[in-house]
Amino acid sequence: MMNNGPNGDIVISSPVSVLQKDGGKAWNEDVIRYIFNENWCAKILVISISLSPSKDRYYWLGSNTRDFSVKSGYGLALDYFLTCKESRKDISRVRDDLRWFFKKCLWSLPGPGTNCLPLGVEFLRRNMLDHHNCVLCGSTDEMETYSHLFRDCEFSKRL
Repeated sequence: MMNNGPNGDIVISSPVSVLQKDGGKAWNEDVIRYIFNENWCAKILVISISLSPSKDRYYWLGSNTRDFSVKSGYGLALDYFLTCKESRKDISRVRDDLRWFFKKCLWSLPGPGTNCLPLGVEFLRRNMLDHHNCVLCGSTDEMETYSHLFRDCEFSKRL
């Protein structure tokens, strides 16, 4: 969990057990009230604590193994979209729309690190160079792009 306490302290990645006392048999109300606002405190304090103590763990309800995988997430999303449709004739269109969404939209979202490698095409885009030649293989035929670096570059192929 991560939250600011009233004194500006930050609790980062602490297990649930820090919110408990007496070996996990009761909630530590002082700690809970220190970390959370009254609304969250009320919600937490009504949760009954298990009588058999166990370690904190993460599990995914979308698969039998309780481990998350892209395949299980895709299957769950596909099931959700398919059950939302009233007509069976829309299923293939929805499946195609979902495949298109995953292929074109989800995987192409800009995220941390997008376009951050120092490639010729990026320097050219930022007007930092007047050429786009590959500095590794010296190719003047192709732009130094991600696909060139990882697929076509003679230097990379030898690695």
